[in-house]
Amino acid sequence: MTLAVLGKVAEGFILATDRILGSAEKPLAEFPSESAAGSIFLSPSRPLGLLTWGAGSLGRDISSEMASWIEGRRGREGQTTQQVAYGLSRSLVQKGRHRFAGLLPHLQPRVGFFLAGFDGDQGIPCDWVWEMKGGSSPPRPVRTGQPAEPQYGFNWRGEELWMTRLILGYDPLLLDLLEGEIAISRERLIPIFRKVELPLSYSGMSMEQAIELASWMIRTTLNLLHLRSYPRKWGWEIEMATITPEGTRWVSPGRGEKGGDGK
Repeated sequence: MTLAVLGKVAEGFILATDRILGSAEKPLAEFPSESAAGSIFLSPSRPLGLLTWGAGSLGRDISSEMASWIEGRRGREGQTTQQVAYGLSRSLVQKGRHRFAGLLPHLQPRVGFFLAGFDGDQGIPCDWVWEMKGGSSPPRPVRTGQPAEPQYGFNWRGEELWMTRLILGYDPLLLDLLEGEIAISRERLIPIFRKVELPLSYSGMSMEQAIELASWMIRTTLNLLHLRSYPRKWGWEIEMATITPEGTRWVSPGRGEKGGDGK
């Protein structure tokens, strides 16, 4: 997984990531990526989707364990998306404590997830993001605000720098530099920086356009990584799914494509 993407438009959510396939020249284990660590799980019983990154570091069976947790006794029908997010994060923290015991925090692999879906008979959209940080790191809503004022947009994790520069219009390092050198708080800086954000109308974006945007984000990130002298013979494919009040659906853009030179 190079980039994990969660998008929310009026029709629903989109989850997208890339899956590195490897090549004859370079086995998958040699790739400088979180190989086999990013995956999407779609609930067969409710409009709910999960996208993880780095979870493969918690064990080979972690994906099936998370699926069983969501669909099994602890993820039984009737739980809200928030309850699923909190329960899943607690389960992963316990796994991490056992798996990463003795590792300094900065040496621990990056592990996290996006969880998105619809709650109740009214189909209320809810999305959560979580990353394993320290002893306690509860999930938080991706979008906040008044329920009557839905918020739309895209969120991404992984090789974040390129998309942050292209879409938000600035390098995140600038926030640290200005905060440290000029003593301007981050809370004051972000609204100023957001004025150079790429003018995309997420609220008016169709699901087809959201699929196109997510695919572009992943392709562009991979191509820019190749320019940074990463291997050009990567085989990769995009894994993508949509979530609407009616249910979940797999989308298959660019299956079997090659990264970089496309050969």
